[in-house]
Amino acid sequence: MSTNDKADQIQVLDNNIAAAIKTLARSLGGAVRTGRQTCVHCLYFDMLTERCYFYTPAVRPPAQVIAFGCEAFAPDDIPF
Repeated sequence: MSTNDKADQIQVLDNNIAAAIKTLARSLGGAVRTGRQTCVHCLYFDMLTERCYFYTPAVRPPAQVIAFGCEAFAPDDIPF
């Protein structure tokens, strides 16, 4: 095996590792975003009263919904 062959193999391996790291980072980033889509981070949820103001009258969501979120989630993206 020549030096060029080894260098080519190392380059292919490095490219595969870089691609795997990028895929993992994308997947992990998506999981973090999804995991933050809970009542605690929702625009409609009042932490003091533990009530959801998406509904009228405002109600306290079940614990499972508070922990895992719901389809009405609206991010609380205040820019400061």
